[in-house]
Order: sequence, then C-alpha cells, then structure tokens
Amino acid sequence: MVTAVGPGVKRLKVGDRVSAFASGSFASRVVTSELAAAKLPDGISFEEGATIPVCFLTSYYALVELARIKRGEWVLIHGGAGGVGLAALQIALWKGAKVIATAGSDEKRDLLRGLGATHVLSSRSLDFVDEAKRLTGGVGVDVVLNSLFGEAMERSLQTLRPFGRFLELGKRDYYANSRLGLRPFRRNISYFGIDADQLFIYRRDLGEKLFTDVLKLFGKGVFAPLPYRVFEADEIRDAFRLMQQSGHIGKIVVRPLDPAKLPAEEPTGWKPAEGVHVMIGGLGGFGMGHRRMARRPRRQEARAARPLRRQGSRSQGRREAPPRRRRRGEGLRLRRFRRGGAQEGSRRDP
Repeated sequence: MVTAVGPGVKRLKVGDRVSAFASGSFASRVVTSELAAAKLPDGISFEEGATIPVCFLTSYYALVELARIKRGEWVLIHGGAGGVGLAALQIALWKGAKVIATAGSDEKRDLLRGLGATHVLSSRSLDFVDEAKRLTGGVGVDVVLNSLFGEAMERSLQTLRPFGRFLELGKRDYYANSRLGLRPFRRNISYFGIDADQLFIYRRDLGEKLFTDVLKLFGKGVFAPLPYRVFEADEIRDAFRLMQQSGHIGKIVVRPLDPAKLPAEEPTGWKPAEGVHVMIGGLGGFGMGHRRMARRPRRQEARAARPLRRQGSRSQGRREAPPRRRRRGEGLRLRRFRRGGAQEGSRRDP
C-alpha cells in the first residue's frame, strides 16, 4: 500500500495497492522508485501479489524479452516447481510452447503435470539430457531455463538444438567463476545471464515496461498468482528453514505483524511526575554542568529535586549550586551520604 509519494511521482498515489521491488523488504515500510512498482489488479490479495514481482518479471524477461519464444517451440524448465519455474510454465504455455519441466520429488512432478507441462522429468539425475533429446525426436529443445549448477548445468547445454537459447538463472556458478567449453556454441547457441534486479539499476525504463506488462496480463486473467505458504513475521526463522530444505512449492510469503495487534509502546525518556526527583551525584561537574539534565525537572513541571553527593570536599561549583536553583524558584534538598548509604546530614534550601 502506498503511504507517501515524492513530488515527481505521476503514476501512483497514496492508497494505491501495489506490487513492487525494494531492497530491505523485511520491514514495516520501504522506499522504492516509482519505476519498480505497479498497481495490483483488483481481486489479488497482498499475499498473492507478493508472489508476482521476482518470479514473473524474471521469467517474462528471460522467455519473452530475451529468448523470444514462439508457438510450437520446446522449452526445458529446470526447477519447475519453484517460484520462477511455475511462473515460467505459465508464460511458456501462454506463448504456445511445449514444456519439459524437471523437479526433485514425486509431489512436485505431479503438480507440474497437473499444471500443463507436456513432460516432467527428475532433476535428481542427469537422465534428463537423453530424455529431452528422445522426447523432441532427437533434435533437442529450443530454450533452456536453467537453475542447476555444476555438471548438470554443463550437460543442459547439450539438450539444445542449433540456434537454441540458454537462459542462466543460477548464481552459484557465477560466483564460483565456473568455466564453460565453447564447443556447444558453434551451433549458434545464445547464452544469457539473467538477473532481473539489475533491470532497475541499468535498464530502468525496460524494467518498468516489462513489470507493467506483467501486471496488466494479471488484470486480464492471463496469469494467476503462484501457490504460496504464509509465515507471520515472528515465524521468519521457520520460513528460512523451510526454504533451506527446499520443502516448499511456489513461494514463501512473510506477512508483517498487524500494527493494531502490537502491544502499546511504553513512553521513553524523562517522565514528568509530581513529587521528588533524585539525582545521584547531582552537584558534580556532570550533574550541575550538564544544563539539559539540570533544567529538565523545571521544564517538566517537577518542583523539587534532591541531588545526593558523597562525603568529601565541596568545590566552589557545588557551593554555588543552591543559589542558582533558588533563583529559579525550585525547592532543593541536598543530602550527603557515605558509600555504604548511611546518611551523615542534610540541609534544606527553600
């Protein structure tokens, strides 16, 4: 929900329901560019809207903008039951492509079959290489949307037919600076590294256009939000544990705590109250020299203060303290005490 806009914002206004990209999103409020936000269509909840930005923009940018998939082409989608994989499945089917999807469990593979994947294979072995060739009559697929790493990533290149497009989503091989042999590329294969976050850094106009196009297609009913599981903000540890175990299908959504259900905050700082305020060491250089501290009781309508000092020599500053307090019309009682706390004597200055 938009709560404030800057002077240059034109498309959005306060109160608009939006889906957006923003850094530091595990917060009650975030600030982002207008280009990185788009209105949520009616009928889509905030939880459903949270499944859209990263997954659908990434898949749309990869398959539509870069690979330019066409009707009748074969698309191999690795990790098909993840958020990006499920979004890619919707986009590929919308474009009329035939989809081979991989997943790591029977439950996930059954889901992909039910959602319309033409063929579903296991991602737990390298058998998908030969199977993809067999299913396409030996010619290979036109597009690979890859999230596997290591040998599985390298072998996925072998599933491509001439003029195929390889769309790399995984970051592990990037950070490991993995090497690829160039031999597969002699067949006019194109390789694209995909990181949709960088669209709003280096190609902001393109990012805005693609994201707006995606939300418009949701408004027309072309795409549907992904399956998701909600965790409350105080369950975020469980959410990350589930993600680490790859035990989810679709997206994990963390819902902020409802401000109305939060306990009221206790006021902090100085609390004015009638009666007596005690300042330990109140006649020392810190107690009397720190003007803000010394004047606070007066400003907050407290009319009496009791500075306590330890036994010892009395500096000129300490001897002058009572007259200064008297000029302000405040009652002041001085008490001297030993370290053990026994009172030695007291003096009152009206």
